[in-house]
Amino acid sequence: MLTSSNFFSRCGVVFVFAGFVACGGAEPANKINSLIADSLPKFQAAKARPPASSLSLQQAKQAIARGDFASVGRFLRQEQERNPQSVELGFLLSQMMFKNAAWSAALPGFLNVLKAGPTFEGAEFAFYYYGCCSMRLGKAEIARESLLAHLELNPNHPETFLALGQLSVKNGQSSEAISFLEKAKNQALPNNTLFQAQVLLCLGEAWLQGEDLKKAKEALELSLAKNPQHSETHYTLFRVLTRLGDVKGAERERVAFEKLQ
Repeated sequence: MLTSSNFFSRCGVVFVFAGFVACGGAEPANKINSLIADSLPKFQAAKARPPASSLSLQQAKQAIARGDFASVGRFLRQEQERNPQSVELGFLLSQMMFKNAAWSAALPGFLNVLKAGPTFEGAEFAFYYYGCCSMRLGKAEIARESLLAHLELNPNHPETFLALGQLSVKNGQSSEAISFLEKAKNQALPNNTLFQAQVLLCLGEAWLQGEDLKKAKEALELSLAKNPQHSETHYTLFRVLTRLGDVKGAERERVAFEKLQ
């Protein structure tokens, strides 16, 4: 895995960004939730389209997509020299940290965007990323507030519905989870089979939690049809089939799960 630390070493970047390394997750939940609530109207009120990203940031995004980390470093250094206070630069680096599971390190860059407002195109996704990081760090109240705020700005974003569904499952709220996950399923792109499989897995977990084993089985089998190499889905289906008394099917899923370990 490309971690935040070796990402920077491979890029050759020494990132100096005022406020970026400040703690973004240590403040009380009520203070963060108030900040989220206060930030949302700024994004809702924005009418003019934000200015385009600088050329160096556009080039950095393209290089990240290619996996060309040496070029990423060059473009980020250019942006750092030109605009060391760039909120968008901090957002981009936080996205990299997010993709590499550095949840705590990613928070401050997203929080800075919420404080600054819609200063660049796509800034509203800071609500989504901040919510996802918070969920993975066990900060359920903050996660929910931030994800719901993102839905206010982007009401047809399937990934946000999935995240809210996952959060509801974690909190034992199966009915709410199913509502969110059905919306994620309905809005998912037809060709994004891995995302669809992820939604169906979470739906299976929600139905299992809600004691509807037949619907759980159906969702999990559909998930495996889209992504047969996902060990967690095999294990969850094993649990469902065991409870349904399908000994042969449960054994099949147990073997499949162990082969993928």
